[in-house]
Amino acid sequence: MSGWVHIFLSKSNPYTYSEERIFKSFKKNIGLLRDCISYFRIKFDPRFEGNRNKRMESAATRLTAKINTIDHKVERDIFKETLNFFKHILKTNYFTPHKTGLAFRLDPDCLDPKYYPNKPFGFFYMIGRGYRGFQVRFRDTARGGLRIVMPKEQGQYESSLAGVFDEVIGLSYAQQMKNKDIPEGGSKAVLVLSPGANRKNAAIGAVDSILNLITQDKETGKLHHSIIDHYGEEEYIYLGPDENVTNDLIDKFISLANNQGYRYANAFMSSKPNAGINHKEYGVTSEGVNVFLDSMLRELEIDPQSERFTIKMTGGPDGDVAGNELKFLYREYGKNARVTAIADGFGAAYDPDGLAWEELLRLVEEECPISEFNPAFLSNAKGAFAIKADTSEHVQKRNNLCFEVVSDIFIPAGGRPYTINDNNWQRFLTDKGLPSAKAVIEGANIFFTENAREELQKKGLLIFKDSSANKCGVICSSFEILSSLLLSPEEFLEIKPAYVEQVINKLRAWADLEAKILLKEYHERGESINLVDLSKLLSMVINRVTDLIARHLEELSDDEFNSDLYTKIIVDYMPEALLEKYKDRVLRDLPKSYQKALVSAEIASTIVYREGISWLDFLPDDAIPEIIKTYIYKEQRVAELVQSLQGLNLESIEEITKILELAGARTLTLLDHSS
Repeated sequence: MSGWVHIFLSKSNPYTYSEERIFKSFKKNIGLLRDCISYFRIKFDPRFEGNRNKRMESAATRLTAKINTIDHKVERDIFKETLNFFKHILKTNYFTPHKTGLAFRLDPDCLDPKYYPNKPFGFFYMIGRGYRGFQVRFRDTARGGLRIVMPKEQGQYESSLAGVFDEVIGLSYAQQMKNKDIPEGGSKAVLVLSPGANRKNAAIGAVDSILNLITQDKETGKLHHSIIDHYGEEEYIYLGPDENVTNDLIDKFISLANNQGYRYANAFMSSKPNAGINHKEYGVTSEGVNVFLDSMLRELEIDPQSERFTIKMTGGPDGDVAGNELKFLYREYGKNARVTAIADGFGAAYDPDGLAWEELLRLVEEECPISEFNPAFLSNAKGAFAIKADTSEHVQKRNNLCFEVVSDIFIPAGGRPYTINDNNWQRFLTDKGLPSAKAVIEGANIFFTENAREELQKKGLLIFKDSSANKCGVICSSFEILSSLLLSPEEFLEIKPAYVEQVINKLRAWADLEAKILLKEYHERGESINLVDLSKLLSMVINRVTDLIARHLEELSDDEFNSDLYTKIIVDYMPEALLEKYKDRVLRDLPKSYQKALVSAEIASTIVYREGISWLDFLPDDAIPEIIKTYIYKEQRVAELVQSLQGLNLESIEEITKILELAGARTLTLLDHSS
């Protein structure tokens, strides 16, 4: 109770609503505290006998009346938030005899819209020995990584804990915007560990407790008998790795899911080291980052194949995004790419002539941080250095690097959320008042606050936002989950090389589509909108259309949904390596809810990338499903027309074919709906 109240009330005043003050209020009002616990027991104790709902209602009414009589506002607020917590818990493993941690599934109506205008679909609160955290998702079918935050001292811990929900909901909403191309919506999990807590034990405790609340008995189709379920719907959770989640933990989470009997245990965790697509091994996020980088360089009229350009980065050579981005920079552009500055958690290096590629690639290969950069590889240029963050002077020098070094491109590929924020964004400007980089490719999530982005764009900075630039990691994880829903680990390993290659090709193609449509619309709209707002608008339009289609599909009978129109979309979405051996499983074994989510997302993203942001954005909600259905049929008709033109000896055959392919489906759709 105190943990919840502290996290949610400290937003308004962290000193007034400290945990010490909360405990004092509990002790002062011990009778009211007992009433709160009594209400919780009525709601969730499996041993309760009688009319549970009626008793809950009367207990809540009495509690509300008593809380309203408390004279002191702070104490009254504390108990109001306690009751808010208890009233919105839908299920908990509190009364489960054998558990490794506590978990609570919350109704998102508990959130104050003043602070959280973007309401999620649902979330879990986890608390155990040495940790507290949340898992938030914005759709029923959703996925996102688990991040473990490990503060080194008590002050950092208290600060991290107070902001943990803001961090997780910010990350999960960014993920929702990023996941626009795939069946899963956005989610994220963040655990904050107390100083000295065991990382592995905490992660296992939190994940195992979530599994308690989503694993149904195969015979009864219900949760464990110790769990009173006020939600009543089957839930599937898909996790992925983030900060401090190592390969051994990934394997352990799969093992936990199997041990509890979770229906899709192999799909519970993505980026599996063997029977999965490990992000760091294949550099899937960085593949997308580099596609966006390439488009941005050409926007700046830099031909990276023939001209030199400069880059500054955060994130070390040992990191997933930063390390792989260094590899891909050299792979694509060789020494034309000059990385002048890198800062990570352990140190920093700077060389205005460009840090030596030989040494950078060694660090990547050996998974070493930038603090291990050998100073012997520095040039004689003025100011070049390689330091460890082992003194206050060096820490400050490291922290200033991303602000002060002037470069063509800045790639934040690591670092804490909101490193560049409302209070320090001016430091990113040079003495002349211009941004210290011409453009930013956000390889890391929420590195900038919204206001910092806005102000820097006013100064001329071009930004490819995180929900666009680093989206390929989540797309890859989606394809891994897809394969896990259909194949055993052994079957996946047989097709893995071809499957991974085909997935990476899809990632790069999707990244290229988005980079090009953002720049196209940016030029067409002039100065009326910036790239970040266009990225948000693109995600919102695709997500809006996806949700409208999903709602329409839910209304269809099984026979209507199993029509050729939708089954073709599902089959066409699959990588060829999967279809070659397991095509029969796609429609048979893929969960129906997943099929509908896939169809919804694929239709929405394909049409928006092809036709632009504006067309569907201005259509009313009730018109979209029917117009889209017509569009799909007309698209098939266009394909037939193009096929019929093949072999005809017409002078303008290529031009006619191109016009049909580019605008035929939309034109035919508009003709049908011209009224």
